Amino acid sequence: MTFSQLTDSFSILFDTAERYWLLSIGIALGLVLIHIFNLILGRRLNYFGIFPRNFFGLSGIIFSPFLHQDFSHLLFNLFPLLILTNLILIKGLVAYFWITGLLILSSGFLTWILGRRAIHIGASSLIMGYWGFLLMSLGSGLTVTNVLTVFICLYYFGYFIFSIIPQNSGDPEARAVSWEGHLFGLISGILLGAEWFLDHGRLLIHWVNFIWGL
Repeated sequence: MTFSQLTDSFSILFDTAERYWLLSIGIALGLVLIHIFNLILGRRLNYFGIFPRNFFGLSGIIFSPFLHQDFSHLLFNLFPLLILTNLILIKGLVAYFWITGLLILSSGFLTWILGRRAIHIGASSLIMGYWGFLLMSLGSGLTVTNVLTVFICLYYFGYFIFSIIPQNSGDPEARAVSWEGHLFGLISGILLGAEWFLDHGRLLIHWVNFIWGL
């Protein structure tokens, strides 16, 4: 990649951030307000998280990414979520919503089917999905998207890599980490990214057209 191409890539990212700044602020403000409301209710909204293999836990597939245990949990997820959101938005608003929706549904459903009997909450499964999706773009060449993905991976490398490994059951803090959500988010992102970048989204386009025609 030449310096000119790198500059153009950064320009695309900045233009995307400027175009969709209201969406980024809405995501951040929405998550903070939901968390404050959850705290006021004594964290009762956490019961809308994913509870595996329980019919009432199915709603958590949709709601779990918006719920967090405490402010440290929320803030740790918020920064990479906003960065990765803007990287996905480079592909367009419609693509962003499709990618986000598919990642939430696929990772959430896998967690509901295969996860531990516990309440799973947090946006980290979506972050891992974005991460896996963007990692698959590395084969398409060196762009600002790829560079930032690598930096984010390095920054969160230790935590996120070890977070997809089953934790020590004797450690309460380790048990609180939904390694299943992280793992299935990563798997969902890699599979969706492989379809998007390697097959040029042909299968995804087919399903979008099929659902749109219903």
